[in-house]
Amino acid sequence: MNPQLLKAFVPKWVVHFRDPRSVLLSWVHHVGRLATEGRVKELFRVLPVPPEALHAWSFERRIDWHIDNFFPSVIQWIQKWVDVADLMPERILLTEYAELRKDDDAYTRKVMEFLDIPESVHTYGAPEKTMGSHYRTGLQDEWRDALNVRQLERISVAIPSALAKRFDGSQT
Repeated sequence: MNPQLLKAFVPKWVVHFRDPRSVLLSWVHHVGRLATEGRVKELFRVLPVPPEALHAWSFERRIDWHIDNFFPSVIQWIQKWVDVADLMPERILLTEYAELRKDDDAYTRKVMEFLDIPESVHTYGAPEKTMGSHYRTGLQDEWRDALNVRQLERISVAIPSALAKRFDGSQT
């Protein structure tokens, strides 16, 4: 539905990705923060809704639940956008967190050039990185240390190899 609407009303758009393994870990932390802040009702808009007891589980068990229930939707979302972008490369720019992290200004120039935005309208500089702006740590490969070997194996087999190569050329 998104590509259909965008194609009709927006001439070009940018789809920004993060490595799905990083998305998983970030989501586990985000859900934990919502529980700590008493905001678990915000999770009613995600499917499946995490179990009420999730926040009391060990970190390892919470990750396992999200690998089973959240991670497949992340892979599906990314893969569908890659497929759509392959059909309309002149209309869709795929960007990745790694390139943003490497050089904020180069990333911004790339997006602006694609969208035909004059460089003169932008003042360069990275935004403030706070929890309010959804920056937790900014570590690109934190998942490598945070997940155990079994979890790393589970997510590696869940990511199609072509998609894994987009992020780091390997599945682990």
